[in-house]
Order: sequence, then C-alpha cells, then structure tokens
Amino acid sequence: MRAILWAEFRQVLRRPTMYLLMLLLTVLFAAAFGQKVTQDWTIPVFSEEMDQEEVDRLVERLNGYKPDSFEAVEADEALRKIDAGESVIALELTEEGYRLLATDRATDVSMVEQLVRGTLEQQRWIKRAAEQLNQPPEKVEKEVAEYLKQPPLMLSVTTFRTEEGFRYDAQAQAVFGMTLFYAIYTITYTVSRILQRKKEGIWDRMIITPVSRARIFFAYLLFGFLLGYGEIALIFTLFRTAFRMDFGGSFGMVLLLCIPYVFVTIALGICLCAFIRSPQHLDAAVPLLAISSAMVGGAFWPIEIVSNDVLLFLSKLVPITYAMEMLKGVAVYGWGWREVAEPMTMLVAMGVILMGIGIHVMEKRHG
Repeated sequence: MRAILWAEFRQVLRRPTMYLLMLLLTVLFAAAFGQKVTQDWTIPVFSEEMDQEEVDRLVERLNGYKPDSFEAVEADEALRKIDAGESVIALELTEEGYRLLATDRATDVSMVEQLVRGTLEQQRWIKRAAEQLNQPPEKVEKEVAEYLKQPPLMLSVTTFRTEEGFRYDAQAQAVFGMTLFYAIYTITYTVSRILQRKKEGIWDRMIITPVSRARIFFAYLLFGFLLGYGEIALIFTLFRTAFRMDFGGSFGMVLLLCIPYVFVTIALGICLCAFIRSPQHLDAAVPLLAISSAMVGGAFWPIEIVSNDVLLFLSKLVPITYAMEMLKGVAVYGWGWREVAEPMTMLVAMGVILMGIGIHVMEKRHG
C-alpha cells in the first residue's frame, strides 16, 4: 500500500500543474469575490452650512445603526479621502438635506442613502415638534425615546443582519464556496487514477500481487483524501494568516468539518469511475457535476436567497449544500457541535451509500 501511495505522489510531483492551478484559482476567486464586497469603509461626513455640534449629533445617530461607520471631518479632509481612495462615499450635510459623493467603487450607495434619509427625516420631525412645543430638540428626542420603549403597537422586523435571520458574510461565502468547488476537481481527478490504471492494464497486474484488493482501494482513497484535504487546509490556512479571516474563532473545528465533505466527494468520484468507461468521459462529466452542484448547493451565492422550491429540493441532494451549511454556521453564526451534527450526519450517510454503490458496481463491471 505504501508503494502505491509513494508511486502516485511521485506522479503528482512530476506533473503538479493541475494541482497548483486548482490552488491558484481558488485563492484568486475567493480573494476577489470576498475582499471586494466585504471591505469596510468609514464614511466621512462634513458640512459647510451647519454648525459642528449639529453635525456631530447626526453622526452619533448614524453610528447608532452601525458603530464607527461615519466620522465627522472637515470638507477638505473628506475630499482628500475620496481622492486618495481611503473612502468610496462621503456625506455632505446641508440645510436643505444631504448630498452623497460616491466613487465607481462604491457598492452600497443605495443602502447608505436609505440610512441617511431615514435619519435626517427623523431629526426633522423632532425639530418641528420641538418648535411647536417650544422645547429644546434634545428634550423632545429623549421623551420620544422613552415613549418608544413601551409603544402602543409592536412591529417585529427581521433583516439579514439580525441574529435570527440570514446574515451575509461575503468573505466566508467566497472562501468556503470556491474552496469546496475546486476541491471537487482535485479529488475526483485523483480518484480517477483507478480508471486510468485499469485502462493501462496496471490494475490487473496489481490485483495478482499478494496485496489484497481492499488495500489497493484503500491506498487510492487515502491518496485522494490526503491531496483533497491538504488543498482545503492549505487554502484556509492561507486566508487565516494572509487575509486575517477569523473563521468565527473556530479554525480547528472548521478544518475537522471538512473531513466528511472530502470523504463524500471521494465516494462520489468512486461512483463516477464505476459508471463511466473511460478517463475522457470522466473529464467531461466532472465539470458538469462540479458546476451544477456548486450552483444548486450555494457555493457561488447564498442558498438563503433562493426561493424556488425545485432548486431547494435539488440542493438537498448535493453534498456541498451540507458542507456550506456547516462551515458558514460555525464561522458566521458561531455554531457548535450540536448544531452541525445533522448536516455532518447527512454527509457521512451520503458518503457511505455512494462508496458502497461505487465499489460494488466497479467490482462487478471491471472485475
């Protein structure tokens, strides 16, 4: 068995192009999609018409929705930040309203505008009420806040940023999605070496040796596991160290949760090798399987935004759905072992079933 492992690893070292390409593509796509969207910007706020005290009060209210997202600066400093690329949006407050200065790199202009408009309208209502009551705006605002603690009508709203609802983390989505997607290629092509050895006649020579057929199978499965899991672990380590991704503070748990995904992907590769006759046919089938699984399973975009019942049903049939659920659950929602038990069990069950079918059919067809 060790001789088989050593021989296969030597083949990889002689021709490492495909494996290096998988690593490079994963890092490039994950960094591009994750970094661009998740970059946090502080929005400079300035005004040449309002006094500084009023600007500071509005900035404090805006930061109440998302801390440290807005900062009061002078007009020259705000324009300098925009020119230097340190900020993509600047907010200018005027007596009549506001004006947003946005660069072409700004992706959340509508969200910022909605937040600013709502805050300014609320301030305007309080100011009018203070004028009619002949009281300071601060006192009116405090009385309104006290009144709203026990309002006559309660309205419950769930958004994608709440604890209970869908929380979108673009970096986690990109890193997990791209890594699991390209790992399908690496693992299935690694397992397909069984098919290649059968075509070359090497498999027939191996099975007449004293080494049992089970040990030969196990050697190839271990070879696929080491390469696939090593690729995933290397990419996650790179993003943890170079891109400072915190993985929800559970990096070790995330690595352990990748084991059942690698196992079921190896089992899927065995199944493909059992039903496909030649390596050329496998080369055509793997991209179709990988891309369709990634699209349906939520590797390219969050499965939470899909509402089509047919697609949601199909997503339950592909392993990448459960792997994404586990990894995002730990990294984004802070899940523990209890929460990941169900998707992990599904992956193990799928792996056992696919492995059993694949080995049985392969032995029956190829002898």
